[in-house]
Amino acid sequence: AEEVDHGRRVVAAYDKALAAAPDHVEGLLNRALLLQTTGNLDAALADYEKAVSLAPANARAFNGRGSVLHALKRAKEALADFDKALALAGTLADALANRGHLRWSLNADYAGATADLKAALALNPDQTYARGELLHLQMFAAAWDDFENQKALVDQGVRAGKQVVRPFAYQAVSASPADLKACSRIFADHLFQGAAYTSEERT
Repeated sequence: AEEVDHGRRVVAAYDKALAAAPDHVEGLLNRALLLQTTGNLDAALADYEKAVSLAPANARAFNGRGSVLHALKRAKEALADFDKALALAGTLADALANRGHLRWSLNADYAGATADLKAALALNPDQTYARGELLHLQMFAAAWDDFENQKALVDQGVRAGKQVVRPFAYQAVSASPADLKACSRIFADHLFQGAAYTSEERT
């Protein structure tokens, strides 16, 4: 409840600031991200849409809009936005990880997905869920080189409370009930953070 209240206060502060400067792109992007993380996808999408229209060369705007479109099950549109973000800024780790996920899940493009995930991890070794996704893809393709080292890194991430692997993929590599439970808790906390704060609560 305290986290939800904090989220409301921060959104209200952005609302006030953007009422005075409605075309402030960074303010729109920051509010959009907050709305997205609290589950208010329609409002987040509206902010990202406006940011894209105001700043068509802003990679963060395209990546953010793509992530919301993905959450809304509009995967082809999301992939196009990630492509655009990376055309604008090829070293954006979030966009690389996002595109990697869709290259595999949407197009079964193993090589493209693997390249994107490796590039994302090279830029940010703690990129959310990228290491677990890469390990999952390598297992799917029976690419066992460096498996033990990669599994150890995933285990370490879970034990450190990091968003390193999704529970379904982790079940295929972990035999530790404690680690599997920790992974599920980390994933649920991330997935449902602020879920009690809905669009109806915005004023």
